[in-house]
Amino acid sequence: MRRTIAYHMWKAAWWEEKGLLQTHGDPIIQSGLSGSACRQAAIYRCIAEQCALYWLPHLKSKGIMPLWAVDYESSLSCHAANQVDEEFKDEILDIEGNRDNTEFEGDIDECPNFDNKQ
Repeated sequence: MRRTIAYHMWKAAWWEEKGLLQTHGDPIIQSGLSGSACRQAAIYRCIAEQCALYWLPHLKSKGIMPLWAVDYESSLSCHAANQVDEEFKDEILDIEGNRDNTEFEGDIDECPNFDNKQ
């Protein structure tokens, strides 16, 4: 588990470095290269965080608290709060009988924080 998270965090840092090292004469292309590298880094950080959010509750239930867990404690509590919000939203949509309510637009599954947690 630790190695999986470490790999994804390393890959995120690799993409960030790649974005800084890429140069192109055209500022529009440079912006695209930089943005693409930034997005890839964010995706890898998100995967690492999702792995931690999936594993930590199971480990805690067994009394296991790995050293890397400290980096994801705040994400775990935020994730629990988001789950409550999601359940509340589903309850409201069920009551209203309209699951396509546009009041709740947006990506609710996006990662809460992309701080570099190494």
